[in-house]
Amino acid sequence: MFKRLGVIDIGTNTFHLLIVNLDSKEQSFTTLVRKRIFVKLGTSNIRFIDKKAFQRGLQALREFKQILDENKCNHAIAFGTSAIRNASNSSQFCQEVKQNFGIEIKKISGQREAELIYKGIKLSFPFDEKPCMIMDIGGGSVEFIIANATKVFYAESFRIGVGVLSQKFHQEDPIPEAQILALHRFLESTLSPLFQQLQSLHPKTLIGASGTFDVLENIFPKNMLSPTASVLDTSTLEKFSQGVIAKNLHERKEIKEIPHTRADLIVVALILVNFVFRKHNFDQLVVSKYSMKEGMLKEMMHSKYT
Repeated sequence: MFKRLGVIDIGTNTFHLLIVNLDSKEQSFTTLVRKRIFVKLGTSNIRFIDKKAFQRGLQALREFKQILDENKCNHAIAFGTSAIRNASNSSQFCQEVKQNFGIEIKKISGQREAELIYKGIKLSFPFDEKPCMIMDIGGGSVEFIIANATKVFYAESFRIGVGVLSQKFHQEDPIPEAQILALHRFLESTLSPLFQQLQSLHPKTLIGASGTFDVLENIFPKNMLSPTASVLDTSTLEKFSQGVIAKNLHERKEIKEIPHTRADLIVVALILVNFVFRKHNFDQLVVSKYSMKEGMLKEMMHSKYT
C-alpha cells in the first residue's frame, strides 16, 4: 500500500520540504519533491523573529502548502528546531501558520532533534560496531551524536549554530584574527563535554549532515559509500577554508562553489568544521544527504499514517 507523505523542517536558516511515496509493505520510500527556501528566520536576532523574517517564513510555508496540495499528500508533519524553540514570539508565528495554512508546527527539543538525525543517517550510512560521530550544523544549533549501528553513546545539541556564531563573532568583514581566536576559545569551552566523550569513545569517522556539509560535498573529490553518503577527500580542506575566511562577502560571492545564499554564514561554519576536525584524530569525513527529515519519515513508516 502506498501513501504520500510530507515533512517540513522549519530551521533557523532554512526551511525544507520533503514529499515521498511510502511503500508500507516494503518499509521504503521514493522521493518525489525536495524543496528548500533560505528564510533566515533568526538571522538578525536568534531570540526574536523580526517582522521581515516573520513574513519570509509565512511566504515559504504558503509555497510549501501549495506544493503539498498539488502533490495530494495523505499526511504532512512540520517541526520547528532552534529558532522555534528559542524565539520569544515563535508561538505567535506557529499560530499564524496554523490559522493561514492549517499546518501545525511541532516544537522539538535539541535532544529530539539529535534522535531524529541519527535515525535518518542510519538510512544512509552503513554503520557497524565502531562508533562514529555525527555533526549536523544548523542556523541556531549544532547536534553531535556518537553512535554505532545499534547504540547511541552520546547525543547533545549545542546552541552554536552558524547564525548564533555569526552574530557573536563575525561583525567585521573579513573576520579579524582576534575574532577567530575568540571563537576558538568559545568553542573550546562550550564543547568541552563533547571533547571528553571523543577522548573516551575514539570515533574515527565524522559524518556531516546539512548546510555546510552539502557545500563541501559539492566541492571536494569523493567516493560514494551509498547513493546518499560519500567520503570526502579533505586533504585541501584547511587550505580552501583559509582562502574563504580571508575574503569579504563580495569576494566570497565570487567563489562559484559557494551558493550566494550561504556566502554570509560560510565563514563561521568553516571555522567550526575545521576546529572540530583538528580537535580529534578523525580518519575520514563522510557527508550524508539524509538527516532529520528522513529520521521523521523512518518513524512515520511505523505509525498510524502507514
